[in-house]
Amino acid sequence: TLDGLLSDDGCRSLIAAAEGVAARRGWLSSRHRYHSTVDMPLHVVPRAQYAALRSLLDGTVLPTMRRRYATAPLRIREAFVVKYEAAAVPPPADGAHADAQGTAAAAPRQAG
Repeated sequence: TLDGLLSDDGCRSLIAAAEGVAARRGWLSSRHRYHSTVDMPLHVVPRAQYAALRSLLDGTVLPTMRRRYATAPLRIREAFVVKYEAAAVPPPADGAHADAQGTAAAAPRQAG
């Protein structure tokens, strides 16, 4: 894991951006042949936010994976925001050669 890759505010911002896009365009649900997910391509979030996230992926996540697993250079073919309704549902594996998954979860709301 890469603890602290996105701050709580960064996670909330990504969730809000994805939900905003989904309110206009909807979530995708038929993209995967073997595993059902509800997702959207990362590139549909606002441009500045996409650029910042790609910078994190390209500048931190991929180099860390390369060092940890002694791989050849890595590149991102697809990046998606995936919506999970239940916190206990594990992310699906879809048969990709490598899979880097980040979880953006807003802090639970306090009762009271």
